[in-house]
Amino acid sequence: VQAGLSRQDAYERVQTHALNAWDNGGNFKSAILNDDTIQTLLTPEEIAAVFSPDPHLQWIDSAFKRMHIPDTNESNETSTTEATSSLPTP
Repeated sequence: VQAGLSRQDAYERVQTHALNAWDNGGNFKSAILNDDTIQTLLTPEEIAAVFSPDPHLQWIDSAFKRMHIPDTNESNETSTTEATSSLPTP
């Protein structure tokens, strides 16, 4: 919506790629990156930010502490970003 498409148009475009990836085993992120309309509205960096898990994991360490879940890392210096950087990218 903020990039220049109506909410409905953006939804339909993303939904089409999502269903295609689900039904045909395609790569959703690649489909979004290769969509001509989306390419004109968003940079590859902006698209990558949408797919990043970092905002969702921002408070994971403090949540674990509040729930008294012990830190199993040998070093407490490992950040959430470092810990998730080895995760495969969809």
